[in-house]
Amino acid sequence: MENSPYPEPWDFLSRVIGNTGGVQAVEEVGPQILDLLGRDNPPLRFQTAQWARDFVAPKLSADLDGKKVYEASEAYIGLAG
Repeated sequence: MENSPYPEPWDFLSRVIGNTGGVQAVEEVGPQILDLLGRDNPPLRFQTAQWARDFVAPKLSADLDGKKVYEASEAYIGLAG
């Protein structure tokens, strides 16, 4: 839809890729994912590159790793149980 205020998902992705210089290689991301899977308490959110942290920081600056969401959920579950 040419005049839609909602661009198609691939339009958004191509802008992100254009602004970040590309995508990460599996060799860069894989070890980070394996590390997260081995943790007892992995973060809810994890950015695998500095450009990704920079990209999401304006929106998630108060909770970049999701710890506050997790803590709020735990508190709610504790009250509900």
